[in-house]
Amino acid sequence: DEELHGVVTAQLLSHLEADAQIPQASASSVLRGLAALLEPLVEASTQSSPSFYLQVVRVINRIANQNTDAVRSTMKEVALLELRDSLLIRCLRGPMSRQGAMVLMQGFSFEWVAEKAAFRECNGLCHLLHILHAFPDERDLQIGVGCVLRNVFGPSEENRKAMLKVLEDAEVCAVLSPNSNAALPFAVEGAGEPDGEEADQSEESARIMVSFLHWYYDAPQTARREAIEARINRQVAAVEAVVKKAQEKAAGKRAKRLKQLQERQTKAAALVEHAVAVAEDKRRTRVQQCVSEVGRQEKAW
Repeated sequence: DEELHGVVTAQLLSHLEADAQIPQASASSVLRGLAALLEPLVEASTQSSPSFYLQVVRVINRIANQNTDAVRSTMKEVALLELRDSLLIRCLRGPMSRQGAMVLMQGFSFEWVAEKAAFRECNGLCHLLHILHAFPDERDLQIGVGCVLRNVFGPSEENRKAMLKVLEDAEVCAVLSPNSNAALPFAVEGAGEPDGEEADQSEESARIMVSFLHWYYDAPQTARREAIEARINRQVAAVEAVVKKAQEKAAGKRAKRLKQLQERQTKAAALVEHAVAVAEDKRRTRVQQCVSEVGRQEKAW
């Protein structure tokens, strides 16, 4: 029952947020149970808000941070850390509102997945690029997404290749990958101005993203931008089709398991009813026999 599963999950998350310490003696059973409880959220969940996934990720990170190395080793054994990463992908794949995108970018830390091949293979970068293009009126959100792509993912050569494969545009990719040898196709506002001390990476990236967005949404770049958006949308649609098929398959399996469980329960109930009926018949027969025997004895007396 999905509603019951949601209630149990919410209560457990609330408890673990308050106290995330796991006794070493019971760590294996507790963490395996937690992983089994959270695993269905990856393929199918009624939750649509990134806030819920953010809470799950926060709890898993809290467990990792507040326990011993032995407990963290158990978390790896039961694939709880992989589950955390999968939930991030699940969140990126879900229907994304403007508010949801803001919650995602403000609440998630992407550093732990930046170097992971699984994130690229699950089209995580494509989904971030989709968010970058999905809300053109939210410049602060776009700047935030762009800075994450540039500062967190961009330094990796593998990530740069993955972004270039999606974008198919070396100049735009150069903006999101600071290690790229390609020059920026626009002048950066504020570049070269004295700041009293060297600006940090985040400030520099923010200035670059502001200048990029002015250039990218200017009329001469409309055809380029629309072509990139079309490529991203096609890839996202293809991923969503695969995900939907997997969700339908998972739903089918759950429905099959539920049907089998109901059939077993019905069969068990029928067996119990039959056994009770047989026992009742035997009881009545014995009672009748006893009554008959008492009657014979009374006649004999």
